[in-house]
Amino acid sequence: MFTRVHDIKCALLWFWAVWLSVVVATNGCDLLKHWTILPAWWAFASGNYAAVAKVTSVYPGSSWISVLLFLGVIAWEGLAAILFWRAVVLWMRQREPAYAAVNVAIAVSMSLWAAFLVAEEVYVDFSVSSTHRQLLALSLLTLLVIHLLPEEVASKR
Repeated sequence: MFTRVHDIKCALLWFWAVWLSVVVATNGCDLLKHWTILPAWWAFASGNYAAVAKVTSVYPGSSWISVLLFLGVIAWEGLAAILFWRAVVLWMRQREPAYAAVNVAIAVSMSLWAAFLVAEEVYVDFSVSSTHRQLLALSLLTLLVIHLLPEEVASKR
């Protein structure tokens, strides 16, 4: 299926674009469930809003803070998803790899994971820190793979 390193790099970009798109959709549905726009039985929802509300409840005014934070996260994830889709399209269209578009997409996603880690320190809740550290590391690994692996590898027959 993947005959060139260029194709493998493109598949990595596709993964991030698809995964982030699904995350945005499930988080969006979760917020709509919280607002009772979607019914309680709606299964396609992340459950992340309840986690955010629980973590932020240690501070006064947490109900509106939770909504603002969650909306911000969805917007940030949405921006990252759009940027990854843009990188995929540019990567597939151009003969030269679209490194600038990739760098922007990965920088936005890495900054999201880093922001989560900072928020976990502020709210002193480390229950999902390992997930965010892993996502940050995988984002960095993606950046390294895309920049350091040569586009063409000599065939060893």
